[in-house]
Amino acid sequence: MVLAEANVARGTLYLHFEDFSDLMETVLLEMFSTSVEENINSFRRLVEASSTKHAFLTGVNGLLKESQGPDRRGFRFGRLRLLAYSEQNPRFARLLSKEQARLNRAFEEIFVRMREKGWLSKTLELASVVIFVQAFTLGQIVDDVAEEKMSSEGWNHLIGKVVEKVLLDH
Repeated sequence: MVLAEANVARGTLYLHFEDFSDLMETVLLEMFSTSVEENINSFRRLVEASSTKHAFLTGVNGLLKESQGPDRRGFRFGRLRLLAYSEQNPRFARLLSKEQARLNRAFEEIFVRMREKGWLSKTLELASVVIFVQAFTLGQIVDDVAEEKMSSEGWNHLIGKVVEKVLLDH
């Protein structure tokens, strides 16, 4: 089916991919990256469009509602599944590692820009900020599986306060 849909010969496909699993892992990696890049682009636009730290914080609250909402549950679980899959698949782990490094650099560029604007604390290691921002989205999974749900407003308020008081506090 894949060969027919792509309109390529089997030999051509295997010039680019080691095997069918390699092709599928590449597709999964692309899906993973596309969703993360959407978050990165929204965050980048917010930083560039905000003229003050207060305007930025207001925008962060909007982004949190978007990125932490129940409609992003599938994205969170998909990302978690791929992270777990990489533990048992060395080839995919290498692919994911390279892609995650690229995504981390994109986040880091945004945080450098925030420092240039005087918004991001200079006492924080950029690599740690990059991972923290991605980790709280994955942390939402704990509530996704909980019988008794926390309020989205409470979660987003907590993250907003951490951003305001820890990341932006000088």
